Amino acid sequence: MRHRGVILAILLPALLLSNGSVHATDVVTQDRALAETFPGATFQRRAIFLTPEQVQRVRDMGGSDIETKVIYRYDAMKGGKQIGTAYFDQHRVRTLPEVLMLALDAEDVIKDIRVLLFKEPPEYLPRRRWYEQFLGQTLESELRIGRQINGITGATLTARATSRAARRMLAIHQTLSMSDP
Repeated sequence: MRHRGVILAILLPALLLSNGSVHATDVVTQDRALAETFPGATFQRRAIFLTPEQVQRVRDMGGSDIETKVIYRYDAMKGGKQIGTAYFDQHRVRTLPEVLMLALDAEDVIKDIRVLLFKEPPEYLPRRRWYEQFLGQTLESELRIGRQINGITGATLTARATSRAARRMLAIHQTLSMSDP
């Protein structure tokens, strides 16, 4: 019985500091996700400040609001040539944050989508196979639950948040591509 008190004394501060997210899942690091998606590539990170017109264009094309005007774009380079681009999106699923990476190939088609951080309970995190239905899609695809994207029983909010984030990142990419010289 005394051991339970010792264990509780050790774990309680960690539980309190975790802000109640004892189910937090740190899935993969940003560097690892980039390296696995674009093997052998180097990355040029650019901070881009969206104009009010660009923000409105992203809202119109992506069908969802954008929370920040500062976008970080990662251009994957190999042999002096750009082979793809990646964006990271932080958003709320239900009440807690999730961070996704959306990687596009040189033709602006989804090459990979990865979960980097998921603070909701782990049973709401879809299996990798569910995310694979995003691969090969573009902004013109119907990336909505019940259309091009299948829903998930018991993880509806995660599925909706993911499809909104994918559309938002694709809209950001297309908007930035329209502005590139």
